[in-house]
Amino acid sequence: MTESMWTRRRVDKHDRLSAIARYVDGKLIDPARLRDALEVLLRPGDRVALEGDNQKQADFLSRTLAQCDPGKVNGLHMPSSRGSTSQGIGSISSSRPTGRSHSSRCSPVIRG
Repeated sequence: MTESMWTRRRVDKHDRLSAIARYVDGKLIDPARLRDALEVLLRPGDRVALEGDNQKQADFLSRTLAQCDPGKVNGLHMPSSRGSTSQGIGSISSSRPTGRSHSSRCSPVIRG
């Protein structure tokens, strides 16, 4: 294996953190700029687990993600625990047919 294969994830993380640096103050992102930061940070195929220290945080994250431009944020894999589907994503997934994975139910909304 080449060295680039061993460092790919580390380099990708560094690139993403550098890309959102303008939105970050220490370890915090201004809630008003979170949508912009997510649009820069997330890439197709990323796994996104909407969790927070409490339900309000998870709800805020899901609502903000739903506001993202589908041309910039799409193709996400969104695992969900059965007991804590946030309202924003829950309403998206409940409007889709059953028998498909959670990520495929949400992806049409996120993809556009």
